[in-house]
Amino acid sequence: MKNKIHFFSILLVIFILGLVSCEKFIEIDKPLDQLTTDEVFADSSTVESAILGLYVQQITSGTSSFLNGNVTIYPALSSDEIYNTSTSASFDPFLNNELSSTSTLSWTNPYNIIYSCNIILEKLDASSLFPAYKDQAKAEVLFIRALNYFYLINFYGGVPLALTSDYRVTSKLARNTVENVYDKIISDLNAAQSTIGSANQSTTLRVNKFSISALLARIYLFTNRYELARNESTKVISSGKFLLPELSDVFLAGSKEAIMQFVPPNTQIFGVADAYRFIPSTATARPPFALTESLLTSFEYGDDRKSKWLKRNTVAGRDYVYPYKYKTRSIPVENTKPEYNIVFRLAEMYLIRAEANCNLNNYSDAITDLNKIRKRAFLSELENERVISKADLFSIINHENRIEFFAEWGHRWLDLKRTKQVDLVLQNLKGDKWQKTDALYPIPLTDIKQNPNLIQNEGYN
Repeated sequence: MKNKIHFFSILLVIFILGLVSCEKFIEIDKPLDQLTTDEVFADSSTVESAILGLYVQQITSGTSSFLNGNVTIYPALSSDEIYNTSTSASFDPFLNNELSSTSTLSWTNPYNIIYSCNIILEKLDASSLFPAYKDQAKAEVLFIRALNYFYLINFYGGVPLALTSDYRVTSKLARNTVENVYDKIISDLNAAQSTIGSANQSTTLRVNKFSISALLARIYLFTNRYELARNESTKVISSGKFLLPELSDVFLAGSKEAIMQFVPPNTQIFGVADAYRFIPSTATARPPFALTESLLTSFEYGDDRKSKWLKRNTVAGRDYVYPYKYKTRSIPVENTKPEYNIVFRLAEMYLIRAEANCNLNNYSDAITDLNKIRKRAFLSELENERVISKADLFSIINHENRIEFFAEWGHRWLDLKRTKQVDLVLQNLKGDKWQKTDALYPIPLTDIKQNPNLIQNEGYN
């Protein structure tokens, strides 16, 4: 299918730039010079509008785009967190790990965002704007591109690394290695960190140095660079800007724990996509998704997260327990949203630092950070390292990650794979439905047909 580029009429820069929406990233109908003009970035207001358009038009609009709902629902089905409560042609392949190249998670939306990021970066380079401002703006865009690539490689493995808006290049890109994509992500984030300065520090709604450190901390943990993971998570923790509030306040718009949030547009009735998709339409309706017995029985006795972050509906004599972290399913158009989609929060930084310290044999420090999470959940605090082995400490960290981040941004799915537990856990749970090759999603068939340089993941045709 050919790419179709259409324009939004709200802002000139959205009209011209890259808030271009295309059905497939790897083929672009018109070359870049037919879509933009040299005057587009003549002042900072057009740059700001273009960057805000990335958030509003391409990331947070609707309830089923890549970084807005899909990154939570599909990995939660693929792992051991939720099940769809009715037979569904779109959800069952994920639940049963029976995906094919025609029933997979589309990567069109993230590549659309990457395409728009590339346009903005190119126009910034060509502009005559003040260098310091250009660097700050580029830092924000580099982060957004990096965030998309992080999830792409963790869902699909190696992916095409598109760093230009030139369709003649992107339409022929082969898949790069996971290692090379990680290297580029890290390089871009380090560049962003060195140039972002104090930009956006008064808000969690846009990229700033703390959100960059949060993503770097996660990536360093995923790539086994434990000292760097500890350093970046410590930057966030020691800033004093973020707190661990009471559990009922974690996911509110003004959350003290939020390091970065995406704001649902006021022009739609939906709140946070996860809330709209998890919360049933009425108090007596069956929720679309419910927690697995495996997850429900993993909560420790007295864990306050079970009472504050879960809810139960009984339908036709059957109980369905569903995620209830976000509590507002919808809200009238133009009303202020009471909840924002939290991308990064402080609890993750504590758990990253705990795991990094455990790998670095700093058990006491790891336990101190774990106890902050457990204390917030009204659980007993762990004793000192003399009575906890390293293996047991890792097990506790894995457990806290599972409970703290259930049904949230694919954490469990990614953690099972990075800790090499995915085959053991899911084969025990799903039996013959689970195959080792299921740890990666298949590349969409339509894209393979368009680009002969793309090679499918093992186990799929």
